[in-house]
Amino acid sequence: MKKIRMFVFSICCVAILNMDLAAQNAKDLFSNSEIPITWLGLDFSEVRYIGDPGTVDAIEMKKLFVKINDLIIQESNKFKIGAAFQKSNISNDISVTQKVIENMNAGNILSYNDKDERRINEQIIKKIMNSNSYSSAGKGVGLLFIVESLNKNKETASVWITFINLDKHTLIFSERVEGKASGFGFRNHWAGSINSILKEVKSSLYNKWRNKSN
Repeated sequence: MKKIRMFVFSICCVAILNMDLAAQNAKDLFSNSEIPITWLGLDFSEVRYIGDPGTVDAIEMKKLFVKINDLIIQESNKFKIGAAFQKSNISNDISVTQKVIENMNAGNILSYNDKDERRINEQIIKKIMNSNSYSSAGKGVGLLFIVESLNKNKETASVWITFINLDKHTLIFSERVEGKASGFGFRNHWAGSINSILKEVKSSLYNKWRNKSN
């Protein structure tokens, strides 16, 4: 009986080790549907709203960013993160990104420069994920959407889809994607762009990334 227990324990250790190793690179991330993923939400810390904000000022935008994050969790049947990324084990912890939004400088949000639509690079992404904010974001693999721009002129949002090894704070994968905004009201309108992105990931991008990583 003791030998059986030791054998089972050894198998479990190997499984855990393999799971940990799988989280180190994009190839294993995209090929393994059972890797546990923590949805960290939308990070708006570097976002630029481009164009006429209308009646919504920057302070109000901060509050609405929080509500967009909440909406994605509340309406998970609509924002199908697991289906988009072909993952069966998705948990949610948006506490870090919500805190990031609360602490961000509203004075940097508004812009009338179209060049701000493409202002984020890998260096900025690594700076975000290595910040003190994410030091307590948990373990395993985190999925974070770093929102780069909300372009009212084009009615599109640009987002960096980012997978992070939370144990080692290393970048596994990051790719820029644009989504078309839709819906009434600021919250629903820009949440629509996230839904658009998730649909594109599911229909084509995920398989493209998986094939590219092989």
